[in-house]
Amino acid sequence: MLKECVVLCIISSMIWTIEAFKVLLMFPLPAPSHGILGNGYVEHLLNAGHEVTYITPFPHEDPPPNLHQVVLNYPDEVLPSKILNMKNILNDKPNLNDLDVMLDFVFNVYEHALKHENVQELIKNQNTNFDVAVVEWLYGEVSAGFAALFQCPLIWSSSLDPHWLILQLVDEAANPSYVPDILSNNLPPFTFSQRVQELWTQISTSVTMNDEFRNGRPSIAINNKTIDAIRHMIEADRHVTYHEIRASLGIGCAPPILRECGIASITPAHLRTVIKLALARLYHNKFCYTVHYTHIYRSTKKYAALYNEVFIPAGNIKGIVMPPYEEVKYNASLVISNSHVSLGESVRLPQNFIPVGGYHINTKLKPLPKDLQKLMDDARNGVIYFSMGSNLKSKDLPDKMKRDFLEMFGQLNQTVIWKFEDALSGLPKKRTHLEVGSTAKHFSLTNLVYRLAATWKCIPVQQTSGDECVNTVAQALQCNTREFG
Repeated sequence: MLKECVVLCIISSMIWTIEAFKVLLMFPLPAPSHGILGNGYVEHLLNAGHEVTYITPFPHEDPPPNLHQVVLNYPDEVLPSKILNMKNILNDKPNLNDLDVMLDFVFNVYEHALKHENVQELIKNQNTNFDVAVVEWLYGEVSAGFAALFQCPLIWSSSLDPHWLILQLVDEAANPSYVPDILSNNLPPFTFSQRVQELWTQISTSVTMNDEFRNGRPSIAINNKTIDAIRHMIEADRHVTYHEIRASLGIGCAPPILRECGIASITPAHLRTVIKLALARLYHNKFCYTVHYTHIYRSTKKYAALYNEVFIPAGNIKGIVMPPYEEVKYNASLVISNSHVSLGESVRLPQNFIPVGGYHINTKLKPLPKDLQKLMDDARNGVIYFSMGSNLKSKDLPDKMKRDFLEMFGQLNQTVIWKFEDALSGLPKKRTHLEVGSTAKHFSLTNLVYRLAATWKCIPVQQTSGDECVNTVAQALQCNTREFG
């Protein structure tokens, strides 16, 4: 009897100490920098003994038994290279600070991901369940539907520094007097005018996403054409009042341009919004980018429709009454952020916002290829690694620009390693300090930065966009090379 009791106690203690969870991880963006961040979660979770289901466009080649991959495939028009390529950059086509472009791109990614056959098979499987869902946040919260569908806690993963758009999902919006907007060029400490700019950004965004705004008719008149039309009216008569503007929009009395915009039938709540945005555009041209946040409202409605289209039917199959989108998006338990106070600004954070900057850096280093190792050892004046990143290709540069780069690199004392995707003609016969990486060395050269990042110290110098700058700084924090790209 005593023996049976001892065995029962041992089994009970083993059950209580088992802490492995079934984790759903979703990083849907087809950008390698985001795939690296997702792989960081996978590595840590697998090492801790958890079972991971990973929704990703970058699957592992030989996944371990406790990693289940839901592979995403995207058409060419959804890939970042469709917008962010050398030809468009040189022709000034894409405006990387244009929120309309960013939101449209991200929505298309989420739409294709959620409607992908592999994801549909996952969410409609009645035997599938998870203990927690970790999903990437990027200008949309539709992925919160996974947590509601599988009835598990939700954790947002943010690739950016703390900002008010994500903080408001778990706490309150950051104080605009001290914390810049995610697209702002202002740096603290702010001047008075900069504080006004940051405050107006939050106000204009909040107004367009306000409940009273959603309860009205579809805001087809809330667009740049309408805002400019009202701005012209105010500009023509600086003393015009709200009631005069409203009266001028009566049937048959509205100016032709306003009738074309459909503003003649706009509701009072919508009209107040248009006037505020028109005033911002008129008096605050230098931070006029804030009016692009009107597009967030339209994206919010699109995300709500996508949520209803994807998750409501899946909930019906499982016999679950899905909560509304506006409720689900605020149900997160945690935000895990790829940020650190040493790399950004000091921001007041709630206890459920956890900064873990640099978590994706691989600490298990493999030896460098012998040719690269010799190149590094022989570089008496240090090494410069030049890369355009994963979306932009050096081979697509104009011939004159390639020659200019070669001439500039030839004047440097440092050894330069240039990640190049094709054979480069016109190389100097004596290349004492220049090595050009062909396609065969592409992956070795790319991995070189990440391997060095965890061991040697350096001052990274890189001009890039979005969250890639933060990622690069974190990766290169302990590296003795200088990065340009």
